[in-house]
Amino acid sequence: MANRFFQILILFSFSFFCNSIQSSPILFANPSTNDTAKIQKLLKSGFDLCADDFTKSLYYIDKAEKLSRQSGYIKGIGDCDYLRSWVYYYRNDYQISLEYLNKAKKTYQQINSESGIAKYYLGLGRLENLYGNYIKAIKAYQKALQYHEKHYDIENISIIYNYLASVNLNMKNHQTALNYAKKALRLKRKLDDKKTISNTLSIIGQIYFNMDSLKKAEEFYLKSLDLRKKLKDKRRIAGSYYDLAIVYNHKENPIKAKDLLLKSLEIFKNLEEETGQVICLLELSKSYLLLDQNNKSKKAIEKAHKISNTINNKRLLKDCYMQYSAYYSKINNYKNAYKYFKEFSILKDSLFNVNKTKIFNDLELKYQSEKKDTEIKLLKNKTELQKKNIVILGLSIIILLSISLLLFYFYKTKSQKLAIKSELLNKEKIIHRQDNELKEREAKILKQQLEAKNRELTSKVLNLLKTNEMLDNIVTRLEKLSSKIENSSNSIKEINGIIREIEKQSDEQLWEDFNKTFQGVHSEFYNKLFKINPNLTSSEIKMASLLKLNLSSKEIAAITFKSESSIKSTRFRLRKKLGLSNDKGLVSFLMKL
Repeated sequence: MANRFFQILILFSFSFFCNSIQSSPILFANPSTNDTAKIQKLLKSGFDLCADDFTKSLYYIDKAEKLSRQSGYIKGIGDCDYLRSWVYYYRNDYQISLEYLNKAKKTYQQINSESGIAKYYLGLGRLENLYGNYIKAIKAYQKALQYHEKHYDIENISIIYNYLASVNLNMKNHQTALNYAKKALRLKRKLDDKKTISNTLSIIGQIYFNMDSLKKAEEFYLKSLDLRKKLKDKRRIAGSYYDLAIVYNHKENPIKAKDLLLKSLEIFKNLEEETGQVICLLELSKSYLLLDQNNKSKKAIEKAHKISNTINNKRLLKDCYMQYSAYYSKINNYKNAYKYFKEFSILKDSLFNVNKTKIFNDLELKYQSEKKDTEIKLLKNKTELQKKNIVILGLSIIILLSISLLLFYFYKTKSQKLAIKSELLNKEKIIHRQDNELKEREAKILKQQLEAKNRELTSKVLNLLKTNEMLDNIVTRLEKLSSKIENSSNSIKEINGIIREIEKQSDEQLWEDFNKTFQGVHSEFYNKLFKINPNLTSSEIKMASLLKLNLSSKEIAAITFKSESSIKSTRFRLRKKLGLSNDKGLVSFLMKL
């Protein structure tokens, strides 16, 4: 009866709660198809312009966000923040780009959007790659790839392949980068998207350039340029001119490189893209140096330096100092060449430290952003709760009374179960303690047995030594006796036979007895030896077991009836087969097996 009452109460409470929450237009609004289409169209316009026209791109994104908020389209709001991250990425404002990316992530998590989270990881990988965190970038791209492979989204899979090619290129994994880029190209050709095909062709050109395959690099750059001209994509046409110019400079064709760089520079000026202008001017300076037009080379560097200072881009300034150094080296002014190289080195080190600080600041920003979002969410929830305070308060009283009755009903059975559980736990603890004590006793007994066997083995070795010394004395005496007998050849042969029999029998019997005891103590020793080298001879195995007992060459010679030089030869062969560098290492190695 109580259970039935509880079920009815929960159903009533849940129904009331859902009806209350549905009154919120922000969380559960269902935008019309027409509104969604308008938002997507605005976002596409913003995306198409994000690399070329910062102001117009943001204008379209702002309009899309306004419409998303009016229609309660939460995913649209997240997409707007995600696209802003792209815009600021192209503006080289990477900190702001990261802020918008994290903001988009929060929105996607709020609505459990897998596709949104996949986009977040794509953006994160792009920024990690920029900061030089290549392993983190690859992990981020792979997380995005998992989602798109699950849904067989060819377009996004091809995009991620391009990014994976780029990061592997930065890591100098040229073959891996080339494989990813070719995979991306195959997919993009299926989609027949000429714009992204041109980007992939350009990436393949970069890979071949880094592999010092200038002919191949030129081939793919020209293919990319041809497509971009058909698309009339000015920014990317300028990029293709720049890429080809670098190839021609490396091929020592500075005239062709200069013409292309002047075209590229003109386009970047019209687009008001300072970074593009700087990199073109620096490469143009290299072309002028190759043409021995030193004054023009210097003027190009000075223009690049001026723009870099204006936009306060230290990475570009670093490249300017490096080109200044190259220019002064060319005109044999080594004092200034050294001066600018020093400036380059200082700025390079400074940028490295700034990058570390930036990564730390990014982490701090992520933490603060999460903290701020949590506070906003709590404040929002508090406001909503205040609006429904009277209804929820009444409902809470009913629920509390019902729960109190049910708790009282279940209290006795629950306390009994807890008592039984406690008793079982105590018994388990006792059993566990006894089990541990038993294990400790067994370990102690095993240790004592091992010590006893070691003592027995040591005793055997001592006996071997004593027995062999005694047999050695007998053999020596027989040999002396043999030398005293002059005329009886039969007697000499019989004595020599006795000597050989003593040596043979003593060697076999004593070794068999020793080996049996040795294996009882070190049962796995031979198996471990054979795993290292299965081609060990019986004499080498015997030598290894005696060395494991830390016996000297003299002692081993006494036991085995061999000379010390023979023992050293066997030790040398054993050490070589085990791959060890010195004799001292052989003994310590065997004692550890």
